[in-house]
Order: sequence, then C-alpha cells, then structure tokens
Amino acid sequence: MFKIFITAQFFWRYSILLVLGFILFTVVGTLSHEAGHYLIAKKYYKNPSLHYGSVRYGEWKEYNRFQKWFVKHRESDNTIASEHKETFQKFKNRLTKQRFYATLAGPLQTVLFGTIGFVALLFSAKKRFGIKNWLLVFLTFFWARELYILIALTIRWSLTGNISPSADEVVIAKYLELQPLSLAFILGIIASIIILYTLFKIIPLQYRLTFLCSGLVGSLLGFWFWLKLLGPIIMP
Repeated sequence: MFKIFITAQFFWRYSILLVLGFILFTVVGTLSHEAGHYLIAKKYYKNPSLHYGSVRYGEWKEYNRFQKWFVKHRESDNTIASEHKETFQKFKNRLTKQRFYATLAGPLQTVLFGTIGFVALLFSAKKRFGIKNWLLVFLTFFWARELYILIALTIRWSLTGNISPSADEVVIAKYLELQPLSLAFILGIIASIIILYTLFKIIPLQYRLTFLCSGLVGSLLGFWFWLKLLGPIIMP
C-alpha cells in the first residue's frame, strides 16, 4: 500500500513559531560552533577573539619560546643547521597539531550537539509532539550545517574547479591526509540521513509541510539576520 510521507496541510500559527525558532537556532548554532573553536584556541593561543562568524586565534603561546630558540640556532642566512632540524620540525608539528585541534573543535561541537538532539528525539515520548520534541528537532538540525557545507563546496568545485581551503572540513581532511572533499562528503551524507529520518519518520505527518517551508524561510532569514545584519554590528 502506498505510504504518505507529506500532506498539503499548512499551519500558519505553527509556521510563524517555527520560522522564529529557525532564526534563533541559526544564531545559536553559528555561535556555538565558533565557541567550539574559541574554547580550544584559548588553550594554545594568546587572546583569541570570538566574532559573529569566525574566531581569530591570535598569537601562538609558544611563539616567543620558538623565536628565542630560532635566533639562537639559526645560521647567517636564516636557515637551520641539520643538527637542529629535528627540534625545528617538532615546533612546526606542535603548531600544526594544535591548530588542527582548534579547527576540529567547531565541527565536533556541531555534530555532537546534533547527535545528542537526534538520540534524545529517538527516545522521547511520541504520544504528543510537544515543545520538548520541537526543541530536540532544532538541536538535531545542527547537522544541517554539514549538508550545507557539502553542497556549498560541491557547487564551488563544479563551477570553478577549486575547493575552499579555509573550510573546516577541508582543513581537517588535509591534516588527516585525506582527499579534500572526503570528510565533507561523509558528514554531508550522515547529515542527509539524519535530516530525512527526522523529517519523514519523527515529525508528525500533518506538520511536515509546515516544518519544511518554515525551515527553509527561517534558515535563510537567520543567515541574513545574523551573518549579514546584526552579527557584524554586535560582534564584528
């Protein structure tokens, strides 16, 4: 028998609330992602700064120590003698590893929170889909960032032949010596599965069209509101 996955029912009152929810969680999701970078950066860098859509790491905490070592052991042409190259490489590797940890923390926070929301949603009461369930749905949709990243990277690559080297997932893949799009592809596929399951298996049938339309509008408005309008003013 043919199974219905969506209906034409649309609830305007719910739609307004859902749009506002998506705007709010777009802001929360962006800031919590950047906070993940920031909290780890504080461990390895001096005075990192949190901004509306990014984190500036600041000066590496070991820079002065490295600089003193470098001045002491450099040759006249600013190269390092062979007997000191191993120590130089250790400094370089430590800087690279610590920057990797700070970069990893952003996506890790996003997928961790999204996974917590999804697992909690699976075990939540299904008799009545109340506000607790909707909050868990919004938390689950933190995974949507990974789907967006995959789509954005794929479109850029198909149009220009280039892949954004600054995208977290690309930086992480490069550090792990993987193909640049591999991590974004894996996380994007996982995100697609979680989002589709949540939409067509967990959210009640009568609310699916409302949620889908409201999610699209709310996400776009949230992106514009925070990353283009308010964010640059209050957290430049």
